Amino acid sequence: MSNIFPYYHPTKVIFVDDDIDFLSSLSRQLRGNTLYQCYTDVKAALDDINTRHHPGIYESCRGTPTDQLGSLSAQLVPWDFSNIVEESLNALRFQETSVSVIDYYMPSMNGLEMCEHIRWPEVRKVLLTGVYDTSDAITALNDDIISAYLNKNDPELSDKINTIISKQQHAYFTEINKRFYASGADIPDFLNDQAFTRYFNDLLEQHDICEYYLSTDPYSIFMIGANKQNFYRLLIYNDAEMRAQWEIAESQYAPSELVKKLALNSIVPDFWRTSGVYDPEYAETWKQNVFEPTIIKNDQGENYYCHLQFQPESHQEIIDRITDFDTARQSLEGC
Repeated sequence: MSNIFPYYHPTKVIFVDDDIDFLSSLSRQLRGNTLYQCYTDVKAALDDINTRHHPGIYESCRGTPTDQLGSLSAQLVPWDFSNIVEESLNALRFQETSVSVIDYYMPSMNGLEMCEHIRWPEVRKVLLTGVYDTSDAITALNDDIISAYLNKNDPELSDKINTIISKQQHAYFTEINKRFYASGADIPDFLNDQAFTRYFNDLLEQHDICEYYLSTDPYSIFMIGANKQNFYRLLIYNDAEMRAQWEIAESQYAPSELVKKLALNSIVPDFWRTSGVYDPEYAETWKQNVFEPTIIKNDQGENYYCHLQFQPESHQEIIDRITDFDTARQSLEGC
């Protein structure tokens, strides 16, 4: 089972073939949630991939270097997960090309040559071949020039193209997230926990979520459906974080009932106006900011205390400002 990414959103697939009829036929076989654009011109396709590609999360989440001399240590700085949720405000996030599907035979440049002109190494490259191109495709695959190949004449092409796009988009985010790990970022344990992953994936399916973003203070995941009014926030605490909530509430002379419930781990708090911890301003209204937890026992036998909020007030301002998936795909799809 795959681990959870720190963030995920729909990305674009680019198809390149000089045969417009083939592109039109192939596009009709794509799953309804696929963002795509088709090109018959190699130069136009490369321009889209190389200049409009948007890995904006790199800059918004890069931490502050401790070494100002421009050394390697200054480049491998920890990333700041508190900024990930800001990526949801970037209207260009759906312009990000994750997969390019390229015909081998084209008049101005063959598919392998085009692959070598794609600037972004994380973009996955799928080569469409004919009967006599398989050996070239295998060599290119072994040399990491392409990520996969498909025979254009395969009778099962319609099924295979959707499967391979899904697999390659997952591989694209896997490549991006290697940068988080390589940077020394403090990755929360639940992203790599199999029991939590099963629980989280069930939520994505049950609530038709198409994009999500890790948040901090406290740890949570901001989740958005294709229509942005279908949005959620998943609160997540481990045992140590629940104890910290109890200790802070007790030190702030919180109401005794609240302190007792926190000590028993029978509620999860969401004091979002005060950086996620109790403050005396909640003395009269704290019951509006605590919830019954869903408890997930992790791989080490410890607990995660979770609660899924629908349309949380804490994220209403962000939702009002974002461009959602439904809006984005109206302007992107087409051959």
